[in-house]
Parts: sequence; structure tokens; C-alpha cells
Amino acid sequence: MFTFLSIQETTAQIQVSVQGQITDRYNAAITNLGSSSIDVRLGGIYALQRIMQDSPRDQPSVVAVLCAFVRDHASNVVGTPGSIPAHPRTDIQAALTVVGSRDAAHDGTSTVIDLSSTALVGASFARLNFSTADFSDADLENANFFLANIQATIFIGARLVDADISGVNGDGALVGDADLTGAVAGGASFPSAAFTRSDLTNADFSGADLRGANLSEANLTNTDFAGADLSGVIRNERGP
Repeated sequence: MFTFLSIQETTAQIQVSVQGQITDRYNAAITNLGSSSIDVRLGGIYALQRIMQDSPRDQPSVVAVLCAFVRDHASNVVGTPGSIPAHPRTDIQAALTVVGSRDAAHDGTSTVIDLSSTALVGASFARLNFSTADFSDADLENANFFLANIQATIFIGARLVDADISGVNGDGALVGDADLTGAVAGGASFPSAAFTRSDLTNADFSGADLRGANLSEANLTNTDFAGADLSGVIRNERGP
């Protein structure tokens, strides 16, 4: 005969067992990330994705592990043309995609997406969620952020040369001292974003929402603002 107490005890035992299984899976996935085989590393990355789905409380630690994996394995020769591959390795791109496609409702206050000082030339962030991420001093030349969520994301000192940031949601993004030469930002939404002292030479912001953005001391040489909403913009540009 089952009693309320016995049911409680059984439930507690099941919960302990499930959490133990999660821990075992987590440890195995971490081990796989250190493999010399890219296939095994990919298996570890997707195993961590499944753990995030099965155990939302572990999401902050999984995100931290995947970001550390990217920082450690992506080329660290930031900003040196010709020294970085045209695109990230398959496992690095997979880790970025897993982080960017997570359920942000499970982030909590402890989730930190730190990709600062990382070479991610040609990486794809299209349609992914990198809101509040830190890309400061990262090399993002030719990166694809098409329709990405980059609200309040930090790009201070980043290199976004020829990057595709069209259609992004960049409300409150911090893009100060960044290089956006030739970047394509058509239809992007950057209300209240800060582009202070950034280089926007030959960048395309046609049709963009830049209401209240800070373009103070930015280099706006040949920048295309056709059809853009520039109401309330702070604009004290500098020369080339």
C-alpha cells in the first residue's frame, strides 16, 4: 500500500537518479570536447545541447563551457588579415549555433556569453540569439548576423569589416571603437545603440532604424543612410 510519505520518498529517489544521469552525461560530453577527433567533439557539443533541453537549470554552465570551447579553439590571431581561416571549423560553428539557438527563457541571471577577443571570421550567427553577448575585440570580418538578436550586445573594439548585420535587432547594442568598414546593415534596428568612435566607412545602413543612436566621433565617410530613421541621433562625425 502506497502512502503519501512513500510516494514522496520514491519521487525524491527518482529525482536523484535523474540528476545523477544528467551529471554522467555532462561529464561524458565534456570529455568528448577534448577529443582529437572532430566527430567526437561534435558529439559532445550536441550532447550538451540535449542536456540544456532536458535540464534547464544546467543551461548557464553548458553555455559557459561551449563559449570557453570556442574561445580556446578558434584562432587567437585577432585582426591579422590572412592569418585566420575564411570560416570557423565545423565544431566551432556548431558550438556557436547551439549557444545561439538555446531557449533564452532558461538563461536566468547567471548565463554569460563571452566570446571576446576571439577570431570568428566568416562565422554564421544568422537568425540566432546573441542578446547581451560580449564580442568585444573579436574579429568578425565577413560574419553573418542576418536577422540575429543582438540586443544590448557588446562589440566594443570589434572588427566587423564587410559583416552582414542586415535586419538585426540591435536595440541598445554597444559598438564603440569598432571597425564596420563595408558592413551591410540594411533594414537593421539599432535604436539607442552606441557607435561612438567607430569606423562606418562605406557601410550600408539604408532603411535602418537608428533612432536615438550615438554616432558621436564616428567615421561616416561614404556611409549610406538612405531611408534610415535618424531622428534623435547624436552625430558629431570625424573624418577618415
